[in-house]
Amino acid sequence: MMTATISPRSGAQDVQYDAFLSYSHAADGQLAPALQNAVQRFATPWYRLRSLHLFRDQTGLSASPGLWAAIEAALSDATWFVLFASPDAAASVWVEREVSWWLAHRDHRHLLIVVTDGTFEWGAGGDSPARARGSAVPDALAEALPEEPRWIDLRWARSADHVDARDPRFREAAADLAATLRGMPKDSLIGDDIRQHRHGRRLAIGTIVVLTVLALVVVGLVVVATREQATTQGERTVRAASSMIVEADAVRSRDPRTALQLGVAAHRLDPTPQTEAALVESLTTPFLAELAGHKAPISDIAWAPNGTHFDTADDAGRVIIHELVGQDSARPIGLPIELGAPAEHLAFTSDGTRLAVTAAGRAELVELSGERRISSARLPGPTDLLASTPSGDPIIVVDEQLLRWDRSGEMTTETLAGAGNVDRAALSSDGRLLATASRSSGVVLWDVNGPPHRLGVVTPTASEGTLPVFAPRQPRLLVGSEDGTVAQSDITNPRAPGLLTPPTRVVERTLLELKVSNDGRAQAAASIDGSISLTTSSETLQLRAHRTAPLALAFSPDGTRLLSGALDGALILWDTGPGRGPVLATLDPVSHKGALLTMAVPRTKNGPLATGDNDGVLLWDVPEPGRLARRPGRISVPGAVLALALGDDDRMLAVGTTTGRVSIWDLTAPGGPRQRREIAVPGLHVYDLEYFPDGRTLVAAGDDVGVQLIDVATGAITALPHPGKPHTVLVTPDARRLLVSDNLTNTFVLWDVTDRQRPRVAANIASGHDTATVEAMAFARTATGTLLVSAGREGKLVLSAFDDPDHARELGEIDTARRVQTRADSAALLALTISPDGRTLAAAGEEGPIGLWDIADPSQPRQIGAPLRELQGQVYGVGLLPDGLTLVAGGQDEHIAAWDLRPIAELRRTAIATACRRTGAPLAAAEWDRLAPELKYRDTCTS
Repeated sequence: MMTATISPRSGAQDVQYDAFLSYSHAADGQLAPALQNAVQRFATPWYRLRSLHLFRDQTGLSASPGLWAAIEAALSDATWFVLFASPDAAASVWVEREVSWWLAHRDHRHLLIVVTDGTFEWGAGGDSPARARGSAVPDALAEALPEEPRWIDLRWARSADHVDARDPRFREAAADLAATLRGMPKDSLIGDDIRQHRHGRRLAIGTIVVLTVLALVVVGLVVVATREQATTQGERTVRAASSMIVEADAVRSRDPRTALQLGVAAHRLDPTPQTEAALVESLTTPFLAELAGHKAPISDIAWAPNGTHFDTADDAGRVIIHELVGQDSARPIGLPIELGAPAEHLAFTSDGTRLAVTAAGRAELVELSGERRISSARLPGPTDLLASTPSGDPIIVVDEQLLRWDRSGEMTTETLAGAGNVDRAALSSDGRLLATASRSSGVVLWDVNGPPHRLGVVTPTASEGTLPVFAPRQPRLLVGSEDGTVAQSDITNPRAPGLLTPPTRVVERTLLELKVSNDGRAQAAASIDGSISLTTSSETLQLRAHRTAPLALAFSPDGTRLLSGALDGALILWDTGPGRGPVLATLDPVSHKGALLTMAVPRTKNGPLATGDNDGVLLWDVPEPGRLARRPGRISVPGAVLALALGDDDRMLAVGTTTGRVSIWDLTAPGGPRQRREIAVPGLHVYDLEYFPDGRTLVAAGDDVGVQLIDVATGAITALPHPGKPHTVLVTPDARRLLVSDNLTNTFVLWDVTDRQRPRVAANIASGHDTATVEAMAFARTATGTLLVSAGREGKLVLSAFDDPDHARELGEIDTARRVQTRADSAALLALTISPDGRTLAAAGEEGPIGLWDIADPSQPRQIGAPLRELQGQVYGVGLLPDGLTLVAGGQDEHIAAWDLRPIAELRRTAIATACRRTGAPLAAAEWDRLAPELKYRDTCTS
């Protein structure tokens, strides 16, 4: 390497700098200062700052209105010119200008080259003379050197460990450079360095001996201080918050109210995205609020027809009218109605203006506008049913008697001959059919559209706890039994009911109450153990928050809320809508004119969304969160579109098809998108495309395509010698590596593409998906580093730390077959997307529902609300747009949908206030003392 010496330039007695360092800040911003420091300090006595003075613009150049004039002055005052050669430096206008100046004003023999990246060689080409060649050579240098320059190869020094002065190779390079700049043999210089090192070590040892006695004096104090520091208030606070989150996770399913209180306390103590995510998860359970007002057992609940308010009654004879407040709370209106006897049943008239109440052998009709009792009647006994007919007149069942109560207050009595001693009864939504249950007659259907007459027997046996319930707007009758089972009968012909489904267990212990929502979408069953089983078309949930047995249930008219009342007087409001958690507004899915097969999300705020199908590509704008606007026209390409990629500035779109062709389109061309290039790749199925950040290189991949690096400007292809079956690809954030998922080995292959002409395998990494194909991958930059998320056909999402790509470390996983999909045997994931802030993850696949997770803590992803189910069939593409406020998705059902995610941001922002409103109280002092004994209790809802 460089050992020869050259004398300084003549007349340089006043030289200010020994060398001028020319480099690219982007490429060598870490290497240049490290090498400068190592060269300046090499073989320097301990009492001197440096032996050489090197100019580097970030340390040797002050602010100047004439930047080039200042650089030219530094060049004039330098003895040597040191060029850090790399492709970025070769492309730099400043480096080119500095090299040109030196060659024009100084001896080329005082030019030294440090190759940091790219290619560099000296040689002849054909008939042309020998010259410097390669991607790292600036144009000014290529033809200007008459002989091979002196150069050092530092292309291996890419990490912080490599540019450490303790690294032998780096120290050897520093010695080469220092020897030339100081004009002395390298061996002599290294000898000086060793002598200086030994002298400094002897001096250090002497100093250590002198200080040892003093150090021993303070060691004890240091130990004490260290121990105290380990138990600081901040650490105790974080530890307490962590304990509260663990406890909240443990009790969330059985005690959501306490989970919310724990989440509030944890987030108050340690306000981080992780504690916020845990609190939001508790806010997206069905539990909405526990309502006060009753102390006696709840006997009945009735919703007003318009759904804005509801009434509750208890065994102490108290009736309370409640008004809904927002989506998750309610408050009493006026004073309670005191009946003076245990209330039995409640029913609103069809217009919602009056309330009928039965209690201890009497019936009361109350005008709600003034809470005025307008009618009262004596009954022959306790009521088995109080219901309102579509005409607005209440009907009452007492044993074998049917009582009709008209608007004038008159009550007529009719006999249900043969009904027996009725225990429970139900009226159909159209008011035409009545079902009665008695131990003597079983469950019987009656026509009550006129004088009542018996129709058919649903089941000949019944008990005191048999519960008949009509399915609204469907010819079905549900019959619940005390043993916890429910059977369904077809009553299309009510004279001859037929069994649809045999008794099926819905609760583990005694069934106390059974209700079906007006739209027929949801069914709720209350058990004596305090739980409520909620069944919908997509899932069954166990609602647990009651401390005693729930006795009464009532769905809101639209089916999105359920009220339950218990033996201890507790009232709980539940979210039973199709999507729990924040209500994500979406318009009706827009027709895609064909199955959406793939999607490319814009990189910029105003960039277009691109979607592909069997006939080409459609472009979309998102004028506001949750709303799509399709651009006119279509990009037509041969074959079905399997892959799309947008460049970093959203100007260029790459399209991959089933014909083995990749086309590149200019989306900003006048008159609409224009094809700029078409490249034929090996094979037929281009499954994935990915641009490098600089937009100069495009990666195409597929099982039969392999992995191809495409030069966008020329169309030239460089094939990676990938031995397996590549399926998806990702360019790493530093643009130096390429991650390839391999279907043959189910691993990730990491390619080093620093030199894109000579790629090489850097590492083979376990995918975490066992034998399943990886269908999608994405990188995210988080507060803790780079995160890799991959989705597999087994229905699993794997989250891995990727800060050290050669040793990717799995942090957590999500089993969507259990948490999102409806059938575990068909849960393959096909698409995923991550928000720009790395906080929100969305994924979907063969079953259609789209799951959302908060991944602030990748080791414990937390689902945000219920899956989104607006799309039917397989979902092939999902995307979170750059503003993080819009989610788009589409697939097999030939539609594309968009959701406004602002409610998630709002829920995060108001998480503490919302949780405190729902619980009505902070964490109890006893629970606080158990989990945070080192901290003084405080009210976390008011502090």
